[in-house]
Amino acid sequence: MNTTLVSTSNGFHDFDITQYGGVKRATVSPNIKKGEPFNVYLEEGAKIGAIWMGSAGVNKEDLQRSIQKAVKIASHPVK
Repeated sequence: MNTTLVSTSNGFHDFDITQYGGVKRATVSPNIKKGEPFNVYLEEGAKIGAIWMGSAGVNKEDLQRSIQKAVKIASHPVK
């Protein structure tokens, strides 16, 4: 997974996501804390909610880990 910060306008960190199974973009609050939600956008146009798995503040390692968990959960919905 490659993550590239493309914008910090509008109060969010906006990341382009490439090379990770249909994930296109993520938007994260700069003050995010562990357990808080953020949005992940898929290439097909869908949006999924993700939970921040890292410590307070934005860093790429925590972003990647949080996206991986959200995609795993979204691909195996509870029945």
